Amino acid sequence: MGSSRRELLRGVLAGSAFFFAHGRLAVGLAATPDASDAPEVERAARSLESRLIAPCCFSQVLGQHHSPQASEMKREIRARLRAGWSEERILEDYTERLGERVLAAPRLAGFNWLVYLAPPLFVIAGTFATAGWLLRHRRRRSPESPTPPDSPTPNLAEEGRRARLEALVAGRE
Repeated sequence: MGSSRRELLRGVLAGSAFFFAHGRLAVGLAATPDASDAPEVERAARSLESRLIAPCCFSQVLGQHHSPQASEMKREIRARLRAGWSEERILEDYTERLGERVLAAPRLAGFNWLVYLAPPLFVIAGTFATAGWLLRHRRRRSPESPTPPDSPTPNLAEEGRRARLEALVAGRE
């Protein structure tokens, strides 16, 4: 019985290794460019793959994603580039079909300017707010006419409580 378990385990491991190797090979072949692609086509394709988001989950740029949809989109981009399409035309086509969220970086038009302008403005505003707070805090801590350390500042409320407490103690004695 011990040897049959070992044989079963070997079979499972061998099958898993075979499946893993051929599955990775198939994914690798689907995503690799054709050997006949010109260097310009490959450069443009890689540029587009870094500027587009994978449409299956919209979480990674196309060049880093390895889903079947992403592989198909990569092949389509290379075919269109070989057919003479410009990078801008391909981007426009995907934007029309899939919407603006297929773009890795939003376009600098309309409300999208806020995406680029807001972070530096918040940093500048935060710097001024922090500097103002620090200056006010420093002024409160160091008044213009400091009291000398040998003369304590009178605390009238504390003196009033002490006098009442002494009167109560004297009344009980």
